[in-house]
Amino acid sequence: MKNKKTKKTETAKPKKIKRSDYDSAWKTVIKTFFKDFLEIFFPKIYKAIDFRRPPVFLDKELMDIAPGGSQGHKICDVLAKAKLKNGQYQYISIVIHIEIQGHQQQQFMKRMFLYFCRIFDREAKDNIPVISLAVLTDDNENFRPNAFEYGGDFGFEVRMKIPVVKIIDFRTDPELKKKLEKSNNPLSLVIQAQLKSLELKHAPDVQKYEVTKELIRLCYQAGYDKGTRFCILHFLAWVIKVSEDYKNGLRDLILEREEVSKVDFIPFFLEDTVRDRELKSERKGERKGKREGIIENAKDTAKRMLNDNFSLDQISKYTGLPKNQIKKLASQSA
Repeated sequence: MKNKKTKKTETAKPKKIKRSDYDSAWKTVIKTFFKDFLEIFFPKIYKAIDFRRPPVFLDKELMDIAPGGSQGHKICDVLAKAKLKNGQYQYISIVIHIEIQGHQQQQFMKRMFLYFCRIFDREAKDNIPVISLAVLTDDNENFRPNAFEYGGDFGFEVRMKIPVVKIIDFRTDPELKKKLEKSNNPLSLVIQAQLKSLELKHAPDVQKYEVTKELIRLCYQAGYDKGTRFCILHFLAWVIKVSEDYKNGLRDLILEREEVSKVDFIPFFLEDTVRDRELKSERKGERKGKREGIIENAKDTAKRMLNDNFSLDQISKYTGLPKNQIKKLASQSA
């Protein structure tokens, strides 16, 4: 007699964190808090820059020079042009090594070298110096690439060494740990969130929820303005993935911390929760009015983000507005 097939009970698996999520999270943080980023990670460079003239982010130029997909997984890249206190300009190429599921990128330093060469060659006519920086977010103590070497035969040799910061050093180095605890720099909370995400890789959902709540509490306790909170809350959502079961609790916590009548954004990771509640509790006409209000708030948020030089992709992702509508807002503000 044949055995009856036993139907397997499927359990919900946690949604994997996409590399693109990490890319977006770090790029947004660097571009939004560029000054703070350099202050906490590369203080010598921070002291040399004249921030009275905002840095220019060269997204289009970076796309033109970026090495192709043959290098394996993509890593987060930011290219900025900054004015130094001595009056000269400096290109700053920043690469964030995004490590997920233990995959180390063997071609990391080769990619850094290619970026440097292409930026240097592209802007050689203006004689603007280029410096490459790297931040490593993985938790492998032994993975600390900082140099690229090539050649050695017949007297030919090329060597490039770069300044590198390892995020986990803020957990293990007493001096850096103390600096992190005392700092009110927005990047201090970003670093804490990144460290927590490494600790919580295999943690149960309830632990991720409690840690996220504590980070949200610290965000408000620091007294950051709304724009800063906006960016940090999104970063938390990107790096610590909380399951659907706990989103309501996080939404309620955020709304408790805000002046409810003045809330003009909800982090994207809570949008589904908000929508579900509205559909169940509001009549169709009320929902329409609510939607119109949300759109107006989204437009206001988009205008502020345009003023802060966010890209169309970022603004569209945060606000839900189509790019053509954002372009129209930009032309109206010009």
